[in-house]
Amino acid sequence: MHFTLPYWTGEILPIYAVPAKRSALVTLFERFLTLPEVHITRDYPLVAHSTHFALSRQATVEVRPIQGFEAEELQNFFESVVMALPCYSAEAKAGELAKYTAHELCDRIHDDLESVLVARVHDKLVGFCFSNKDDQAIWLAWLGVHPDYRRLGIGKLLLDRLEQRAKRLASHKIWCDSRTDNRASAALLRRQGYEQICTLRRHWYRQDFFIWEKFVV
Repeated sequence: MHFTLPYWTGEILPIYAVPAKRSALVTLFERFLTLPEVHITRDYPLVAHSTHFALSRQATVEVRPIQGFEAEELQNFFESVVMALPCYSAEAKAGELAKYTAHELCDRIHDDLESVLVARVHDKLVGFCFSNKDDQAIWLAWLGVHPDYRRLGIGKLLLDRLEQRAKRLASHKIWCDSRTDNRASAALLRRQGYEQICTLRRHWYRQDFFIWEKFVV
């Protein structure tokens, strides 16, 4: 599945009175591009500077199930995401990394092809979505997007593809969790129609979590 996204989908900076000199416009634009933005992972918002100006004006995004030869690449990408999370203890990081080695990823897609989805832009791996069948529901375990490709709607495309998977499996809903202080993930889930149904105190590794659900059929 391919999608074509505009070069910039963020908020437009209003310009009211800018001197009619090219240097002033360039300076203003460059300052705008270096404003910090929130990047979304499953359980922690990472803050970095925008690099969208490095993308072409049209980015073709391919969202599909992973292929076996991509497993090691995805393992390395996932490891870079997990190791960057300051809220995760060493024990928590080790536990998550052990679940998504290249070998484990191949086993997952052997049993359930669409349980591991990837997003690519110009052949570059830029996002992933891990899920599993949970009786008649789908559990969303992880959603991640490369820092240089956030704020382009790739997380939304991955969640849209996940909903298609749920419907093909005749699953009636998708559910997931997010840390209570992860405002970026909460905002994305709400935009996608997920409802926060409860809070679990001192839950996974003694952290507080929201539980979310979305009915798809």
